[in-house]
Amino acid sequence: MKNRKASYLRTLKFDKSLLDSAPAKYLANVRIPILLILSIIAVGVVAFINIPRRLNPEIKIPVVMVNTVLPGSSSDDIEQLVTIPLERQLSGVDGLDTINSVSRESISGTFR
Repeated sequence: MKNRKASYLRTLKFDKSLLDSAPAKYLANVRIPILLILSIIAVGVVAFINIPRRLNPEIKIPVVMVNTVLPGSSSDDIEQLVTIPLERQLSGVDGLDTINSVSRESISGTFR
C-alpha cells in the first residue's frame, strides 16, 4: 500500500502555468496578505472603540408582571379581593394597552 502511494505521488506533476494566475501572484507576494490582515484588524479595533456604550443603558421592557399572594384563599376570593381591585388601579396607568390576569388558589397574577 505504501509503495502504491509513493508511486502515485511521483507521477503527479505541477503545472508551471498555475504560477501565472492571479491568486498565485497574490499569495506569492507576502506583503499583500499581511497588509490585508493588518487593515482588517485595524478596522475592527477602530469599530470596537467607536461603538457607543453606556454604563446603565435605557431598556424598555414591554411586559410588566405583578404577582400577589394571599395564603389560604380560594380562586374566587383572590379574584374579588385582589385581582379586580389591582386591575382597576393599573387601568389608570398611561401607555397601558392590555391587562391580562390569572387568579388561582392563593395567587393572583396580572401582566401586560
